Amino acid sequence: MSNGESSLDMFERDFTIAMANRFRISAYDSPYEVTPPNGEWLIVRYEAASRHIIVSDAQTFSLETIPDRAPNNLSARNSFVGVLANKTAQMVDFLTLRSLPAGLETEGTFFPSEGFFTFYADTVPGDGQSETLRLKGSGRFSLIFGTSDGVSAALDRPADDPDARKASWHFSAWLTV
Repeated sequence: MSNGESSLDMFERDFTIAMANRFRISAYDSPYEVTPPNGEWLIVRYEAASRHIIVSDAQTFSLETIPDRAPNNLSARNSFVGVLANKTAQMVDFLTLRSLPAGLETEGTFFPSEGFFTFYADTVPGDGQSETLRLKGSGRFSLIFGTSDGVSAALDRPADDPDARKASWHFSAWLTV
């Protein structure tokens, strides 16, 4: 970016961007044992007034032939929500939420989780003006949906949950600006 601005300055206002992502999953109790990466497009929406970030998966792509640009027809499938935890000149951190804040709406299915997203910028080597906005994140799907006393509810994930083997997630996304 020019004029001494950083791509992190965008967190001063509302925005929606698409980012390419390498996504991995792992077991709930062993998040360090990750699957091979898959490519997917993310839709990232920031609401400056509430300081919430919404990160949604949108469409897969092959990591062997990573597209230069996001498709025009992306739509959110599943959404994580985070709240601003820390902002410095070098990075912006968000904690993901287990429940959707009142008044905040997501596209696609809201995924309750415990984790973090960190945004930071790298200057592209050999080009003093381009930056790559990066997103790193890890977490766990903390809740499952079921019923409690006959009422639909978000419940803590039990230790014997058969889906626990794919209950942790890892993001590594980028956007050259």
